[in-house]
Amino acid sequence: MNKRILGDGLRRLPIALALLAISSGAGAAIQYQAIDLPDIVGGQDLWEYQYTVTGTFGQFAGFNVLFDSALFANLQDPPPAVNADWSVSTTQPIPALLADGLYQASANQDAPSLAGPFKIQFTRLTDALPGSQSYELVDADFNVTGTFATVPAAPIPEPATWAMLGVGLAALGFGRFRGRSSR
Repeated sequence: MNKRILGDGLRRLPIALALLAISSGAGAAIQYQAIDLPDIVGGQDLWEYQYTVTGTFGQFAGFNVLFDSALFANLQDPPPAVNADWSVSTTQPIPALLADGLYQASANQDAPSLAGPFKIQFTRLTDALPGSQSYELVDADFNVTGTFATVPAAPIPEPATWAMLGVGLAALGFGRFRGRSSR
């Protein structure tokens, strides 16, 4: 084999790997925020998940969030639109077949905007609070490239927390100032 051809191939390998990573949603992660909604139907516990997605996706790549058939029912169908860069849909769980429900998101273009949020309402079937879910990353050929778990989004500090932090920093600054002035 010609050394020049081999060298050109090796130089192009990182580019090919990067394109593969982009097309399959490499480095993608999903965080969620669970919101307990007012129940409309007696005996049905209505919730909403808002997902924050990070990563890079190629056209037709995306993700599926799984809804365990023993824990979830009545997935919002159709789910709310995210933005023009994404197509979203749901598939209902089927308990008799132990089939999970799905929240599916597919990119309509390369490097789609992740401004959202991606969200869906559902009925929770148990008394336990909703928690982490499995999700799959899907490439442009609809092959699952990895299965992961959602993580809760970091809570936003309440104003009282910010006030306490401010008072603590002010006290620390005053103590340092007072220490310098006594020298």
